[in-house]
Amino acid sequence: MLDSPPPLPPQAGRRPSLEGLAGPQQGALPPTQDMVSGIVERGAFIDERLAEFQRILPDLSPQLDDLRTRLRAVLSQAINQQAQGAPPPDNQAAQLMGMLGGGAAT
Repeated sequence: MLDSPPPLPPQAGRRPSLEGLAGPQQGALPPTQDMVSGIVERGAFIDERLAEFQRILPDLSPQLDDLRTRLRAVLSQAINQQAQGAPPPDNQAAQLMGMLGGGAAT
């Protein structure tokens, strides 16, 4: 059975520190950076699971390669939109679910 993605840490009124990323610093990540970090984290988890499927089911490798490429494109688009401060489009979750076979893409 596949592991579920690791839960995001609780955000009880504080943002994660930048310390450790670029040396000791003061301050908090802006909300946009939190969203980008979440997108990257979830995308990496899904990509790892798809890579595992490729090792287990080599006959499906071409289809899984295509799925991983499409996933990266959608995630890249989401990251770029968040970095520019734009809200994600309403259908973005549906696109991801459709790619993973969990629903119809719109």
